[in-house]
Amino acid sequence: MGGDGAAGGITARDAFGFALHYFGNEDYKAINNTVNPFAAISGANKPLYNGNISAMSVNVPKVGDPMLYQYSYDVLNRLKGMNAEHGLNAASNTWTPISVDDFKERVTYDPNGNILTYHRNGNNTWAGKPSAMDKLTYHYNAGTNKLNWVHDSVPAGNYDVDIDEQEAGNYAYDAIGNLISDSKDSLLSIEWTVYGKIKRITKANGTVIDYTYDASGNRLSKQVNDVETRYIRDATGNVMSIYVSGDAALNGGDLTQREVHLYGSSRLGIMDVALNVENPGLVPAYNLGNLGTGLGANFTRGKKFFELGNHLGNVMATVRDSKEAVSDGGSLVDYYVAKIVSAQDYYPFGMLMVGRGFDVGGYRYGFNGQEKSDEIKGEGNSYTAEFWEYDPRTGRRLNVDIVAKPYESSYLAFGGNPMLNIDPSGADTIRITNTSYRKVFRSLGGGLDGHPKTKIPDIVSNYGNIDITQSEGEDVWEITNRNILIDENEMVHETSKTYTLLLNNPATMYRSGGHNMPGYVDDRYALAANSPAWLLEDYAKESKDIGVMSAAAYQKSMPFVSSLNSIMNTAYTVTGAYAIGRFALSKAITSGVAFSANGGYGLFGRGGLSVGGYKMEAMYANPAAGEGAGTLLSIKQSKRGGALFRWDYGKLHTTGKLGYHSTIRFHWKGIQYGNTSQRNWYPSSFMAPFFKPIR
Repeated sequence: MGGDGAAGGITARDAFGFALHYFGNEDYKAINNTVNPFAAISGANKPLYNGNISAMSVNVPKVGDPMLYQYSYDVLNRLKGMNAEHGLNAASNTWTPISVDDFKERVTYDPNGNILTYHRNGNNTWAGKPSAMDKLTYHYNAGTNKLNWVHDSVPAGNYDVDIDEQEAGNYAYDAIGNLISDSKDSLLSIEWTVYGKIKRITKANGTVIDYTYDASGNRLSKQVNDVETRYIRDATGNVMSIYVSGDAALNGGDLTQREVHLYGSSRLGIMDVALNVENPGLVPAYNLGNLGTGLGANFTRGKKFFELGNHLGNVMATVRDSKEAVSDGGSLVDYYVAKIVSAQDYYPFGMLMVGRGFDVGGYRYGFNGQEKSDEIKGEGNSYTAEFWEYDPRTGRRLNVDIVAKPYESSYLAFGGNPMLNIDPSGADTIRITNTSYRKVFRSLGGGLDGHPKTKIPDIVSNYGNIDITQSEGEDVWEITNRNILIDENEMVHETSKTYTLLLNNPATMYRSGGHNMPGYVDDRYALAANSPAWLLEDYAKESKDIGVMSAAAYQKSMPFVSSLNSIMNTAYTVTGAYAIGRFALSKAITSGVAFSANGGYGLFGRGGLSVGGYKMEAMYANPAAGEGAGTLLSIKQSKRGGALFRWDYGKLHTTGKLGYHSTIRFHWKGIQYGNTSQRNWYPSSFMAPFFKPIR
């Protein structure tokens, strides 16, 4: 996979590579037809045009052959199956798909998203193990989403890393719904904080695990019997360094700086320090002649581990900052390869694949880029994040989602689609996709008979969808613009660009305000109201919710309502929106559209809002400018003749036409510019230029 596979090529050899497939073999066309950068899809694959991933090619040379995984989904876009193929001829760099039963999966769900059955195959072709790994049937407490026990019809001796047969009552829960015991995994008790974080675990073998957290819920320490791990974080919660004490195998148990985390715009990797804090030893001194004596320091390559991940953030391989020389003839160096520290492959819900791992325990992070909690259930069987604990073998959370959703289980992970959705922190993920589709047809007629060519009109359409997974914490808003062109030769060309915006984050303009307040239920409407008209209309059709439908209808009937998006965003920026719930603010602005709030005096009442030497008024009536007219926003200095900005809707005095008009007055070097009689007029379909960049 990739340019490094070409015979006689000079491209450096990859430590890891992957490719996503949507439409089959027409996804990409190589400029050089002799090079096959992506694995071909077999005829069994079904192209998907709804954004779901139909297949993924994966090549991690350290763990075995390149593989191609094909996925299928149910009508709710939940993953229901995976098939595997191999077939790379390394000598000719050609791919001939060969289907195998290895790693095959089949999943079914109830209407709430709870898994009902999970069939999973292991590694027979390469590891020589039995094909069948798990044939699981999930049993739930009646009338709840709580898993009671799991039945496995596959003999326990086939594999020792999977879920095996359990007895009824294997799982127990507290009154909130958090897991408090797991008999099969020897977890006698699990204690939770009031914020949904694990406080203590007591295991059947006597091991006691304690955790502590800061005020934001970030883990500060972990203690497994006598070994304590301490986390040093920056102001935003990112782990900067790890300290360990009490581990006799590490500097005799002395307090040791174990790791230093490396970052760019996100985590890049880890530096292995192993610095003894209690007994650092002598620092060598060097005679520098006339300059005196200096302290020395050693720089050693190979201490930095950089992680390589796929589109989900799964850590597929880690490499050192040093290279490895390869000599085909045993003398001269022919080429260099990356020094791979660890490598692994995953099932869709995050379980490690048997026989496709290399020194997996050598790196702290794994599935979705989350930290592994191997001390709980074994290597790669537990993950921790800011707002959840997760078991990748069952595909379920251990704790409930603290934002209750009546339409899905509180234990559901990734909305049932782990190939598309990620949840590295337990925060909301809002995915908005806007797709532009164009089908071009050939021209008919024309040529020698002199008749003009007839152009069949192109088929052009636009459609979009919104997908929201709610939880607590900083929201992630991803807007994807896709352009699909099918040309005259039936070739599919797609371009796509995704914009990611963190909501509730001080670095962004937009704030979602109090949407996570208890009892607040209109998050989807609030997001749609701040999105393009196509999204609001599309969501109104899908949801059939009276609130959403009335909002869409209101936007059509009142031409200036779309401009409220700018005002709302501005208001969130000015106020921070943390002290003002989104519902209250939206309600105030909506009532102000008719310029009737507070007896016609608008959003801030008769006296307006005074800030410093300025007075702000918004959404107040102005009957003199015509029926339904008013001032949308006014900011002026309190002193007479001071600076002024007004944005109005109504009849312009000089023309009598309805529309927007803005007034600006300010002073510069003692000279006044503009006055209240000078107004710029704009038709109803336009917004005042001042607000265009805001929107």
